[in-house]
Amino acid sequence: MEKQKNLTDAEKYDGYQVFVTTELDLSEIEIIESYRVRDQIEKAIRTLKSMLGLHPQNVRTKEHILGNIFICATAFQLRSILRMKLKDKGIDTSIEDTMRMLERLKAAHIAVGTDGEVSGGSEKGRIC
Repeated sequence: MEKQKNLTDAEKYDGYQVFVTTELDLSEIEIIESYRVRDQIEKAIRTLKSMLGLHPQNVRTKEHILGNIFICATAFQLRSILRMKLKDKGIDTSIEDTMRMLERLKAAHIAVGTDGEVSGGSEKGRIC
């Protein structure tokens, strides 16, 4: 019975939202719009991070926040370009499998001297 009463009491506030701000010079419309923009940004970052498998980043300064957004957006763009290139070439593999293949690549630096002497080496995981 008490649960039903609590539910009925809570229903009085259905459809209401409370916005809290320290920006006292903003109008009601500006406050609502800033919350909408913030919500859109947070959802976009959450989507990017989940798609890219990024771990939470605790950043506080404006520069760090912008840097984090830049890295996420750049990674998402590179991933999208890779997906398009694979599709254009008719390669049927996931981005994750492709990334694992790229991690195994080796680059070799080979130098041939004027006397025909060959020298060189390779470094795993690094592409020159």
